[in-house]
Amino acid sequence: MNHRKVLILRHGEALQQNFTDFERPLTEAGRKEIASTADQLQMDYPIAIDAVYASNAIRAKTSAELFLKALQSTTQIQVVEKFYHADLQYFRDFLATRDSDESTILLVGHNPILSEFATYLTGQSINLRTGELALLNCEQQVWSQLIFPKAFDLLDLISPL
Repeated sequence: MNHRKVLILRHGEALQQNFTDFERPLTEAGRKEIASTADQLQMDYPIAIDAVYASNAIRAKTSAELFLKALQSTTQIQVVEKFYHADLQYFRDFLATRDSDESTILLVGHNPILSEFATYLTGQSINLRTGELALLNCEQQVWSQLIFPKAFDLLDLISPL
């Protein structure tokens, strides 16, 4: 059976001053958070990521790039401008319309929406910290047939070391 997996990654720690919110780059600590989380995922769950979708904000795009680099993945990042201000309905519809050949997807973006979406998908209270990843699994084989809410099980919450 081909399960569906969703990896929800909150961007790493970003600088707070001298930048617009959209342009905030990752701090060195934020870069280390992302690398640490990717390393742990690779060690504990060696899975291939079929598709990557990231917010167009600098800190989210950089986090996606660093995460894939740490995994030595050649998957291309697809930037989704609407992720920056998306609501729960947008993420739900986005997930339900993924291609059938995308069995494992990575979503990279911001709080509070990513934590709200992970909570919605699992029915468990999830509050992602910077650089943290929620690994979700669903036995449904077709994205468009997901039954919301609580369509996924939380396999793991991976925090940077």
